[in-house]
Amino acid sequence: MPSRRVLVVGAGFLGSHIARRLVASDREVRVLTTSPPRSALPDCHVVVGDAADRSRAAEALLGCQVVVWCAGQLLPLSTHEELSELDDISPLHEVLCELAIQGGRRFVYLSSGGTVYGNATTVPTSEAEPLRPISIYGATRVRCERYVQELGRRHDIRTTILRCGNVYGPGQRAERSQGVVAHALACQRSGHPLSLRADLGSIRDYIYVEDVVDVVEASLTSEPPDTMNVATGIGTQLGDLLAMIHDLTGGPEVIRAPEPPEDVHTSILDITRLRQFLPGYHPQSLARGLELTCREREPLLLE
Repeated sequence: MPSRRVLVVGAGFLGSHIARRLVASDREVRVLTTSPPRSALPDCHVVVGDAADRSRAAEALLGCQVVVWCAGQLLPLSTHEELSELDDISPLHEVLCELAIQGGRRFVYLSSGGTVYGNATTVPTSEAEPLRPISIYGATRVRCERYVQELGRRHDIRTTILRCGNVYGPGQRAERSQGVVAHALACQRSGHPLSLRADLGSIRDYIYVEDVVDVVEASLTSEPPDTMNVATGIGTQLGDLLAMIHDLTGGPEVIRAPEPPEDVHTSILDITRLRQFLPGYHPQSLARGLELTCREREPLLLE
């Protein structure tokens, strides 16, 4: 009988969507977040605090045997210098160790399929591809994956790594270096131009947020593979994505900026393993996902 009480770490874009779905699925959901959630999380018990604080981790985990990890301080364009200030390892350590003490059974870690493989030699890229990240963000995700797997083996916790494609959808905040769909929509609504540090010919595997949530939910009730790509298996050029957004909204104006050297040019994920795990998996088309996202009044443009 699966545990009905789940701890979701992180109340950002993905964490909020996952928490709301699990509540709707009649689970008792706790959320551990460093700051109060920006969007409402009805029927969730929210603990505000740092996951690196063992006492806070213990409080949030009380009675939970399952953890879904959606937290992380680093952004895709984070620099070496920021590593001294942004620690994504210590929180993992404290929560995993406390989970072991309390008799935890499952830990689901949401990683980045778009950065851990780097410039892959095989496209679409399967989970067997060597991990050769070219950014600090990707390298940190790889390190976190290995840390989760090692502590899971040490403490007999079933761990699952979900390597997600480029996730988008309603409620995503417009950040400086991630979420191009959110950023483009925020710029269009505010009348600001979109400053783009990317090659319009770069290719990404864009996945609608609720499709990711479907996989997370299934991973809590079934026996998923240890590592699994979560995406659509379809690549879209950035220029084509912006054209689709323009057709739906009439904007925004795009201003080009130099492309960062750590940017992966092509990222399309092989989802054979995912389809074997979920034979009925049918992700939203990009056209439909963008239409659903554009209906929302969020995301908001960050100052």
